[in-house]
Amino acid sequence: MNGLLPRSLPLLPLLAVALLATCGGCQASRNVATPWSPKADGKPGSIAKLFGAQDDEILVNPMLASLGRPEFEEAEGLFKAGKYKEAEKILKKLKKGGKYRNAPVREDAMFLLAECQFARKDYADAQDSYERLVKDYPSTRYLDRFSKRQFEIARYWLRNEPTATGDAIQKVNYEEPHKSEPIKLAPLPSNDPTRIIPILPNFFDKTRPMFDTDGRALEALKSIWLNDPTGPLADDALMLSATHSLRTKDWIEADRFFTLLTEEYPKSPHMEQALILSSHVKLMSYQGPAYDGKKLEQSKALKEQILKLYPKHADRERFLDEIRKIEEAQARHDWEMVIYYGRQRRPDAQAIYCQSIIDKFSSTTYADRAKQKLKDLEEINRSGRSRIQLPKPLKPKPKEPEEYEEKPAKVSL
Repeated sequence: MNGLLPRSLPLLPLLAVALLATCGGCQASRNVATPWSPKADGKPGSIAKLFGAQDDEILVNPMLASLGRPEFEEAEGLFKAGKYKEAEKILKKLKKGGKYRNAPVREDAMFLLAECQFARKDYADAQDSYERLVKDYPSTRYLDRFSKRQFEIARYWLRNEPTATGDAIQKVNYEEPHKSEPIKLAPLPSNDPTRIIPILPNFFDKTRPMFDTDGRALEALKSIWLNDPTGPLADDALMLSATHSLRTKDWIEADRFFTLLTEEYPKSPHMEQALILSSHVKLMSYQGPAYDGKKLEQSKALKEQILKLYPKHADRERFLDEIRKIEEAQARHDWEMVIYYGRQRRPDAQAIYCQSIIDKFSSTTYADRAKQKLKDLEEINRSGRSRIQLPKPLKPKPKEPEEYEEKPAKVSL
C-alpha cells in the first residue's frame, strides 16, 4: 500500500484538470442557445415572429439545434411567397423524422406544413397535420394557434352553425317528453346528399373530407377541449358540439357536452344558456313513467340552479311552472310503481311509494290518490286480512320563506 501511494499522486492533478474541463464543457453546452431562439442573436425566431407563437430559449445540443434549419428557412421563404406546394415538399422531409426526429426543427416543420395545407384550403389534411403535431408534441408552443385553426375548420365544415340559446326550446310534453316539439334552430343548407348520408363519398368539394364531414368537424372540436382545456376556445368548442347534437336530436351526446361545459367552465359566457339547454335535453332523454326517473330529477335540479344563479331571469315564471310540471311527472312515475307492486301483490312496497309521493310531491294531483291508497292499506291492516308494515311520514320541515323568492335585505339601524 505504502509503495503504491507515491506513484499514484501525479495522476490526481490530471484527473482534476479533466474533471474541470468536462464540467466547463457541460456548462458551455447548457448556455448555448439555438440559432433560432431569442437569445441567439437577440431577436425572436422567424417562425415565432410570423405566427406569434411563444419562442422560449430551447436548451439542446447545438448540433441538433442547427440540423435541418437551412431547409426549413427555405420552406419558410416559399410559404411567405405563397408557394405552398413547393414548401410542403421540403417540410414533409423534415416531418418524417429519421435524422430530424430529435431536432427542434421538426416541430416547426410540422406546424408550418399544417399551415401550408390550411392556406391551400386542404382542410382535411390540415386537420390531420395539426392532430399529429399535438400528438408528437403535447406541450407544443403552437397550441393556441392549433386551437384557433381547428375551430375555424370545424366552423367551416359545420356551415358556420350558430350556437343554440334557450329561446330555441319549444313546448314540452311532460307526459312523454321524448315526443315534445323539436327544438327550433335555424335551418342549414341540406342539398348535398353526402351530408345527409355520411357514408357517401365526397368527390366534388376538396375543402371537405371524403367521408362524414360533420363527424370530422366534431373530432376537431373535441381535440380543442381535450388538448387545450384551459385555452380560450375550449368552452366554445363544447357549446358548438352540443348545438350540433341538438340539431341532430342526439340528446345523450348533447347532455354530455352541456354537462362538461357547466361543470368544467362555470365562468364561461355560455353558462346561462348551457344550463337552460342542459335541463331541456335531460328532460328529453326521459323515456316516460315506466323508466328510470333520474333524468327528471336532474332536470329539476338544473332549473332550481338557474333560479338561484339568475333570480331576476326574464323567464323566471316559466321555470317555476316547469318545475311544478316536472314534480307532477315525478309523482306519476312513483304512482306507476304503486300500480306495478299492486299487480305483484306487494302492499308493503305500495305503501312505501305512496308515502314517498305524499312527502315529496304533496302539491301534485297524485298526492290525493296516494293518501286514499294508504287508507285502503290501513283498512286491510285493521281487518286482519294482511299485516303490512306502513312507513312513517317524514317530519314536516320548519316554515321558511317561499322557495326561490328573493328575501328582503336586512336594514341595519
